[in-house]
Amino acid sequence: MRLIRYSLSTLQFVQETKDAQLRELSTQLSEIRLVAHKQSIRNDLILHENVRLREALNNEKKRRKCGKPLLLQRDDQYHDGAVLWSPRKVQQARNQPVEQGAEKVLQQQQKEVERERRQCEKEEKAVQLAERRQKAAELKQRRRQQKQDEALQREERRLSRAANQQLKGDLQATSKGKARKQKPIKSCTNDIADQTAGVEAPKAVQVEGVALPKATRTRTVRPPQRYLI
Repeated sequence: MRLIRYSLSTLQFVQETKDAQLRELSTQLSEIRLVAHKQSIRNDLILHENVRLREALNNEKKRRKCGKPLLLQRDDQYHDGAVLWSPRKVQQARNQPVEQGAEKVLQQQQKEVERERRQCEKEEKAVQLAERRQKAAELKQRRRQQKQDEALQREERRLSRAANQQLKGDLQATSKGKARKQKPIKSCTNDIADQTAGVEAPKAVQVEGVALPKATRTRTVRPPQRYLI
């Protein structure tokens, strides 16, 4: 019984330790999920902000493009003093700074989005890894608990068999002791009966002045040996 109690207390301590570890893992997993959710919301806000910044940048470039010189390139083979530019060339020269600035901003925004995407992927992988570790820990705990339960059941069966064998041995020893105590009495009784079977009963002799004892209802009184012939 002491061994069983000790085993049960040990199992209870191990179970409490594993439960504490699982609770800690669950708390960490919840925190990681919360961070990933916040990061996803932040990415959505950044994308929305990028769209608005792009619109504001385009409006600002349209407002400022009148005061900047146009980047018109003259052909090297043209040597005349007067240069005429077509409306298409003028429009391209006007759009070139805007396009360059917008492209630079767009590249920067793309880098920011890519960095946020990698961060989200990293956090998602961390969440998946934590989930796999938690599942593996739970499976390991279930297997360990199953082994401990099986070992405890085997120990209980062994103790039960030992107790039954001990009880059976005690009963057999008790029955043998009773048999040994009863057997000599029976043997002595049989020996006395055998010895007295072939011997004649002594005759009583009346002695002067001595009154022989008489038999009663409950017992037979025999005279002393000195009065017998």
